[in-house]
Amino acid sequence: MRQDIQCLRGVAILFVLAYHLYPTLFVNGFLGVDIFFVISGYLMAKNLTKSKLESVLDIFKFYYRRFRRILPLYYLVVFITLVLVHLYLGDFWWYTNRRYSLASLFLVTNQLIIHDSADYFREVSCKSTFLADGSSLNAYIHLWSLGVEMQFYLLVPFIFFGLQFLKNDLLKLIAVSLTTIIGFLCFVFINQQFAFNFMFLRLWQFSAGFIALFWKKTSFYEYSEKLKPAKMEMALPVAKEDLVTVSLSVIALCILPYKLEVLMLRPLVTLATAFVIASESQDNQCLKSKTLCYIGDISYVIYLVHWPLIVIFLTSTLKTHICCIMVTIIAAIVLHHLFEKQYLRLDWKALVPLLFMLALSNAFLQNSVREHSFWNNTYPDEIQLIVNRISDASKPVGNRTFKRYVCRDYTGDPIERSEFWIL
Repeated sequence: MRQDIQCLRGVAILFVLAYHLYPTLFVNGFLGVDIFFVISGYLMAKNLTKSKLESVLDIFKFYYRRFRRILPLYYLVVFITLVLVHLYLGDFWWYTNRRYSLASLFLVTNQLIIHDSADYFREVSCKSTFLADGSSLNAYIHLWSLGVEMQFYLLVPFIFFGLQFLKNDLLKLIAVSLTTIIGFLCFVFINQQFAFNFMFLRLWQFSAGFIALFWKKTSFYEYSEKLKPAKMEMALPVAKEDLVTVSLSVIALCILPYKLEVLMLRPLVTLATAFVIASESQDNQCLKSKTLCYIGDISYVIYLVHWPLIVIFLTSTLKTHICCIMVTIIAAIVLHHLFEKQYLRLDWKALVPLLFMLALSNAFLQNSVREHSFWNNTYPDEIQLIVNRISDASKPVGNRTFKRYVCRDYTGDPIERSEFWIL
């Protein structure tokens, strides 16, 4: 794997981790996921242009490689998270987490968020308050992006099967560029909460990764590479490495503690990421960092484990933040070396049974974790009565309606973050 791409992954996961820990400070950090989308688009384009799709078998081979890379670790973390949710979050948040854990098994977390009209940003910002509604402590909300990616992987072979009918790389570049432009316009003018989670309205970002590949394969790129330095300065008075630095500076805007207009920042970060990938820079120090590269190597594990730990730790103090970061890093390193690297060496005869075992274990746990006495928490009778009342109140029954009350100060103005729901 290219070192510069791994460094970009490292930067992206640090943005996401910072945002999830301090959503009011690193307010633009969620755009780290957008960087992952562009990288995925580029890698899938590179993969599918090398291996031509000539039969249904070729498509199934592509799916197998993707499932082999993603699903074993994914299902293991979903399983462990469900156990931790049961043990540490209690009955009040069980219903929401069970629904989302089931959706995650089928890689449709993003679709369930759309169905529930859930707000990802509210979920993140309310993670540490008990006055939020019952869905606020959702240990699976971060899996929306993996749902988007897996749905993209199901579609992308057919996209490239269609691109094979275009005669040359220039036509392919034009086609994916138009897809990116039209897709972005659709993203802008459609409801943002819906567009945020819907794969087809994220396709333009994966397509930006396609542009990074096909630009390099066109005669324009070959011509610019053959230009002598003097002629290059006349054609473009800025060196390629300078443009890479500018692109990295645009990406670095995600770490600013000021809320920037997302409809402007998102396309800028998307295009900047595509340019950095296309440039294949070997000289930029940020893209040669061994530390960032290693963080990129374990970025998938970090992404899977960090959010459940944040929810379970209910991070709201410096001590819990430090503890959460340390446990996340240790868990990521252990899982990467002792599980992820090991299962990637397995052949299909061993991997397929492993996948089935993990999937069935998750399905079994869904039904048994609240029924079998082994999992049941035991409380004194007085506490059990309170637990039962809270559990019953948190389950939707019929057409129960809720009234909203707002705490107000002595002037009559609402007190921020003090809104709650009661019957």
